[in-house]
Amino acid sequence: MMKRFSWLPGTTLAAALALLLAAGLLAPALRAQEEGAKPPETKTVVTPPAEPANQETEPSAKPAETKATSEAPAPGSGEEKAAAKADQIRRILETTSPGASSEGPAGAPAAGGARKSDAEAIAVVEKYLQAIGGRENLAKIKDSYTKFRNVKYSATAETEAVIALYIKRGKTLSSYREEWEIKDFKIGNRKLSFVQIYNGDLMDGWVKMFNTVSPLEGRTLSVFVWDKHIDDFFVNWEKNGYTLHHVAAETLEGVETDVIKVVDFTGRQTQRYFFSRETGLIVKKEWYDEGGPSRDKREQYYRRYTPIAFSDGSGISIKFPLHLEILVNGDLDTERIYTGVKFNSSLSDDLFAQPEGKPFEEREMFEEEEGEGEAGGDEPGAGGAPKAESSEKTAE
Repeated sequence: MMKRFSWLPGTTLAAALALLLAAGLLAPALRAQEEGAKPPETKTVVTPPAEPANQETEPSAKPAETKATSEAPAPGSGEEKAAAKADQIRRILETTSPGASSEGPAGAPAAGGARKSDAEAIAVVEKYLQAIGGRENLAKIKDSYTKFRNVKYSATAETEAVIALYIKRGKTLSSYREEWEIKDFKIGNRKLSFVQIYNGDLMDGWVKMFNTVSPLEGRTLSVFVWDKHIDDFFVNWEKNGYTLHHVAAETLEGVETDVIKVVDFTGRQTQRYFFSRETGLIVKKEWYDEGGPSRDKREQYYRRYTPIAFSDGSGISIKFPLHLEILVNGDLDTERIYTGVKFNSSLSDDLFAQPEGKPFEEREMFEEEEGEGEAGGDEPGAGGAPKAESSEKTAE
């Protein structure tokens, strides 16, 4: 049966998506899209101070932010507002914690104060980066395109989302475009699909759904840009304030692994990554999620690493895991299956421009029109976007 949902009066499009999330209707697909994790515990507000207080960072949590504030231009000036907006968004893009929680009692700060990475852990991570293609080749990625299916399992049903993600390096910040289609889910008589765009050069974002456009901002923007990497999380781990610690050597599914604990700058959020000693590749990562009523153990397994050749004829390739499995407390919760992966396919800037459409109004969502059509109304292949390919063809 198709799921249906009614908007509350006066809802903006971005807020409507947040409403769906709050209602739990998009949570399965979003959780899978975020690799089963939540945004960092320490959050930065991207919109004016009217946003809820729980999105703000405590002043003592990140001294660098206090320094940035003290050096800002005079309050109220146009220059000050532009600088603040750029700094806020940049910090969100750079705060890419995979969303792990503290080890020990829920919510308790990790003990030990300041930490330094150990040489053994750094060596394991460098071996991994070399195994997938090398830092120098990861730095040559100008744009990326991935298309994948997220399948969320429950005791009574499966929820599937098809997502296409486009990322392009910019002069200042990267730009992102994400196209969603939620299978067997309807709003009124229309299929639920939408497009989210963030333009790093303009530092502006939009959501398009049912030929209506709304600003992408606040909490919705934070979730959208968080934890999206054009290269790999471990390329900039040190710059982004993380430390690495070799904590164990374990056998996992018959594979000898080095276990590396990744700790964020607060010392509160941690994850453990399991790297194959033979291949150097990541086999699994695990963390504890405290976002719900219970403290759940989450594990993500990386399957089917496949060399993906750059589309620019350079002969460079990067190894990419085409199948991810997420377990919650030992049970399979979500699968992500990639059906298309491309690097350096010359994505057009038009993909990241403000989309055409009418301003979002609640009443427009239920106006009767002929046929259902695709939400968003744009052809994904327009403006230089690559068409989806099977993983087998992509791997050539």
